Amino acid sequence: MNHKSRPNMHRGFTLLEAAVVMAVLAVVMAVAVPSYRSFIQRQQLRDAANSLLMDLRNAREMSVSQRSPVFVSFQAGPEWCWGISRDHPCDCGPTVAGSSKSFDPATGRATACTLTRSKGRDYPDVRMDSAVDAEFEPALGQAPRHGATAFSTGKGQALRVELNSMGRVQVCGPAAQTASPC
Repeated sequence: MNHKSRPNMHRGFTLLEAAVVMAVLAVVMAVAVPSYRSFIQRQQLRDAANSLLMDLRNAREMSVSQRSPVFVSFQAGPEWCWGISRDHPCDCGPTVAGSSKSFDPATGRATACTLTRSKGRDYPDVRMDSAVDAEFEPALGQAPRHGATAFSTGKGQALRVELNSMGRVQVCGPAAQTASPC
């Protein structure tokens, strides 16, 4: 066999092969992107609920260790937030620049949350649907004012952070990592 008479073979892809690969990639992306977006929203939902869970546990511990009532204040809606302060409920919403008042006797709320504050903009795909302000008493860390905070996403995923009268807190709902019922 004469190797010189063989036509010169070019290595590479044909246009048809490249088009098939692009079509397969498009199908895979069409399936994967919505699933990934749902995964990201579920993670943000869990992060928001776990952050509140840790803040409530820390607030309870602080009320006992410092022998002072600790308040957890919520603001639901589009600009949702929560804040924690000692001695008086606080306003976790936007603070007034240059305000020297730390307590507003008209509303009975501290103007700023002095211990911690968390904003909804840290979790852009999560909504706070409802929330109940809480209070921890200093002796045993019980919560005479208690309730649940409901979080959700646009994809219908939901979690609740429940605080009971004993001051114990849990995350529950179908999107919870433990999938415990509420």
